[in-house]
Amino acid sequence: MRRIHDFLLAILRNKRVQRFLVLVLLKPLMTIFTMLAYLPMKLFPINNRRLLFMSFQGRGYNCNPRYIFEGVCDEFGDDYEYVWVINNARLIPEDYRKKVKTVKYGNFTFFYYLATSKYWVMNTHFLPEIKPRKGQVYLQTWHAAGAFKKFGLHNPVYDESVKKRYVKDASHFTYLLCSSGEVKSIFASALELDEEKIVVTGLPRNDILFKNEKTRCEHIKKCLREEYGVDTTCKIILYAPTFRDLKNEDHLHLDVSLMREKLKNRFVLFIRFHPGLSSNIGCVLEREHRGFCYNLSAYPDVQELLLITDILVTDYSSVIFDFAIMGRPILFYPYDLQEYERSIRGFYWDYETFVPGPICFSTDELIDRILTVERWHDPEKIVSFAKRFNTPFDGNATRRVMELLGFRKHY
Repeated sequence: MRRIHDFLLAILRNKRVQRFLVLVLLKPLMTIFTMLAYLPMKLFPINNRRLLFMSFQGRGYNCNPRYIFEGVCDEFGDDYEYVWVINNARLIPEDYRKKVKTVKYGNFTFFYYLATSKYWVMNTHFLPEIKPRKGQVYLQTWHAAGAFKKFGLHNPVYDESVKKRYVKDASHFTYLLCSSGEVKSIFASALELDEEKIVVTGLPRNDILFKNEKTRCEHIKKCLREEYGVDTTCKIILYAPTFRDLKNEDHLHLDVSLMREKLKNRFVLFIRFHPGLSSNIGCVLEREHRGFCYNLSAYPDVQELLLITDILVTDYSSVIFDFAIMGRPILFYPYDLQEYERSIRGFYWDYETFVPGPICFSTDELIDRILTVERWHDPEKIVSFAKRFNTPFDGNATRRVMELLGFRKHY
């Protein structure tokens, strides 16, 4: 029996077998459940004043849906009804929590509000089986500015079944927000979408980076001091590596011990993993380097971290398009550049001539650049890069989205 058990376990651990089980068994069952839950809810009328918001399938209160919601709520208040699809309602600030209904992703109440809300505001791919009803507006805000690494149909990692689901979902969009006309055609091609549906507004989540309000920065730093014990008198380095589709990363490729030795008392290191990556490594490093390294992968909103970051370190993350708005230094650490370019996703631009900051391939190089930042930092170059991928460059994206959707006072 033991041999049989081990044999079956070995089969189930095989990735091809797992993919087969998902495609042949799990996905069809999920599709059936989704349709059985959603179709009866279409018997209820659409509420023209109801807005449904969802970020990363209910995993967060952040990104563009958050800032659109807060903009509408602040200006129109009770003129509209707000529904947040969120698995942890406590992530919503208390002042706003009182003004919304919250539902968890995938339950029957979720499907009811999905079928009866006039507006859907989301930031990533949704269930392609669900088509908006006539009269509903599906606003896809997307979760990335610009276009850096290849995505959608251009991503060579995705198999055809995944690409078909993405295209089907995209066919349901009423509007897709885009940060700049520079990448409009890329979005259209990557999602097989008519360019007329793609609206260049800038991204609402970046409005706070333009305003850079001192009181907001102080509030964020206060929260970090109280919740994480961060010494906010130090300069902040944010390391935000991107998602590597096929690689199971089990270490950081960064010598944090060396960084601590050379930079402690002047800098602190924040580590922010992509939502698709495990943050276990960050937890271990935080324990080993307490007082210098902080794992902020679970921090609710990366825009708030960008707002208080002094130096950004990344590899292929589109966060560069957001952070560049403030003209602050960006360092690039693409330790697997050749492999990523040839075997994983690849890029829309020539990496080495495209990025607006020094490229480093070792921790020693990073440390040297951090310590000599005044010599190489060129704010004008970085802002020029930001203007190319954030248009209009004015911090009024939320206002443009509200006008796009025709929100108005009801008397």
